Amino acid sequence: MKSLAEAAEESGVKVVICNLEGESRRGPSSDRIVTELAPFADAYFVKADADLDGFFTSFSEEAGVPLATFEKTVDLKDVLAEYFCK
Repeated sequence: MKSLAEAAEESGVKVVICNLEGESRRGPSSDRIVTELAPFADAYFVKADADLDGFFTSFSEEAGVPLATFEKTVDLKDVLAEYFCK
């Protein structure tokens, strides 16, 4: 995954880290992936209950990149429109 993120960065392609399913989809393996890809992230789109511990907020703030949260998965469409249709 890291090599894919590096290639995206070199090509000017945005890297967006998403958690679409919320807290139930968080765990050691997914957190490890986020941690590895965090240096390449241009934005985070996260279901609100996945960030109750501030995991995504800390990466976003440290890197100075946007974090958008949503309550229901269907609400992601609004986040995508706001981010990509500016």
